[in-house]
Amino acid sequence: MPQSGKAIQRAVLAYCGGRDDIAAYNIVAASVRGVPDVLACVRGRFVAVEVKGRGDTLKPIQAAQIERIKAAGGRAFVVKSVQEFKEIINEV
Repeated sequence: MPQSGKAIQRAVLAYCGGRDDIAAYNIVAASVRGVPDVLACVRGRFVAVEVKGRGDTLKPIQAAQIERIKAAGGRAFVVKSVQEFKEIINEV
């Protein structure tokens, strides 16, 4: 059964907390709409992650923010599982 976005987000942050090469933070409130759920520094690279769980869909403002981050040279992703996050983060 697919997990909720919050459950995936908690698991992602727990995974990051156990690694010395990742500093990751959950964005609870941002002054700009559409900012991804998790902002991280992975081995010196800026990474933003939008987490989508069971029944969640990417909103246009979220897609626009992801594209803005990429255009500025950062890495930005949408993930639907912890495993997907791990695979992506290990390639960064």
